[in-house]
Amino acid sequence: VLVAGVLWQRGRAVPVLLAAVCVAAVAASCAWRLATVEHSPLLDLAQSRRTVTLDVQVSRDARTFERRGAESTLVEVIVRRAVTSRVDIRLRERATAFFDRRVDGLVVGRHVVLQGRVSPSDTSDESVTISVDRHAPSAGAAWWWDASEHVRAGVRRSVAPLGDEPRGLVPALVDGDESGITDGIDEDFRRSGLTHLMAVSGTNLTIVLAVTMAA
Repeated sequence: VLVAGVLWQRGRAVPVLLAAVCVAAVAASCAWRLATVEHSPLLDLAQSRRTVTLDVQVSRDARTFERRGAESTLVEVIVRRAVTSRVDIRLRERATAFFDRRVDGLVVGRHVVLQGRVSPSDTSDESVTISVDRHAPSAGAAWWWDASEHVRAGVRRSVAPLGDEPRGLVPALVDGDESGITDGIDEDFRRSGLTHLMAVSGTNLTIVLAVTMAA
């Protein structure tokens, strides 16, 4: 407040107002997100422990990892609809789905119908996690997601002759395709604080590709 007052007296009102608006916008966004997570109707379904049918859209490529000697898959999704024998809810909330087996074809933009149980999440970014019992084959995505996946498939083919690490790392950095990232690479990026390089690349590619195809 003291610094803002000094800048105001020196005729720098515009930068101060701009900074204040930016801070207020970020604070309001964070508060709204936390309120949405805390009051999510999915939390009520988690407490009921009922089997839920969920219509979801993949928001980040699935990751396959080994747990207890067997392959498992996790994927970040956006829940569009939740149905039980008592409720039918339409919403738009983030969640993470866990499969106790390897599941292929879960790429960004695909729609999938899951059946399983939801539990409260340990993170502040999402309200629940999903333990999947059954799922239907993934359905087609919007044309721009299919176009993006076509480009990503080309990148994967171009690095196929390389070793395990570059074969997984190059697609992740170029277009956000993390399907080939090993646990070792993921841990190295996490410890060095560089995981955003992989996460942001996919969004950047989607934006550029959409503008290019529109033109």
